[in-house]
Amino acid sequence: MALTRLGGSGFSTASLNSDSATVLFVLSPECPLCLDYAYTFRTLAAEYQVRGIRFIGVFPGEFFSELQIRKYCSRFRLDFSMILDPEYALTRALGANTTPEALLLDENGRIVYQGGIDNWAYEVGQKRLEPTEHYLRDALVAFEAGQKPPVARTRPVGCLIE
Repeated sequence: MALTRLGGSGFSTASLNSDSATVLFVLSPECPLCLDYAYTFRTLAAEYQVRGIRFIGVFPGEFFSELQIRKYCSRFRLDFSMILDPEYALTRALGANTTPEALLLDENGRIVYQGGIDNWAYEVGQKRLEPTEHYLRDALVAFEAGQKPPVARTRPVGCLIE
């Protein structure tokens, strides 16, 4: 797992350009839903990274040490790049305000989908037994088929970014 620290406030999503799409997970090592969704993050990354889609975790603010973040990633075997965003440059550029929050960016850094991973958690402290909507997965399937996602934006449920 590579860990990069961003500096400066002039960050743009265009700097995330790649040969294919990029999935960003905005995370916190102490957010209960980031803990609950860790298996889903790992599963999606394992499935789609081999197909050329890049995955990156983003940790906004300076509330957590690099050691805490490494322990979180190690505990849940999150095998993708991580970005520390102490000045919220990337977080603000993305318009992210919740952890966990998922974003799918096209190869030009444009946001294709933003919001919740699925509808398992539908309010803070309220979860279904199983999700009935898989927003991020559906967006990835549509992207690979050259289509727009069925839903481009949802309201993420979780911990507000301070």
